[in-house]
Amino acid sequence: MITEEDMETAIDFSDMLDNIMNLYVPGKTYFVSWGDDDYDVVAQGCARHALPNPVLKDDCLDLAAAYKLMKGDRNTTGLMKAAEELNIAADGYWHTAYDDAVNTSKILLKLIDDGWKPEHNFAFIEEAFSWTTLN
Repeated sequence: MITEEDMETAIDFSDMLDNIMNLYVPGKTYFVSWGDDDYDVVAQGCARHALPNPVLKDDCLDLAAAYKLMKGDRNTTGLMKAAEELNIAADGYWHTAYDDAVNTSKILLKLIDDGWKPEHNFAFIEEAFSWTTLN
């Protein structure tokens, strides 16, 4: 769990953005999260600090939505349930930023090991969007 001490000793927001920019290659790197809120949190932080967001929205991958599409479900599966369904040993506490990020990465790696590719998700969304706009 992130403590007050962690917050006091954390790197500055601008340094975090620099770290992201050093790793991120637009169009070739995904900003992966479980749900679509994390990108908005970063975008709001950028706006609050008057800094540009280094990540393009098009490079965001909501792994919860991808998992839902993969399973053909109508409802989104929670992170804990998805970990259980995939037989992944989860770390830490649920609903804490760092631990959820670690567990999301474990799910991503498991899905990739099982043959899933992020492009599958984007292709499905494009196909669904085209079908709904044409009909």
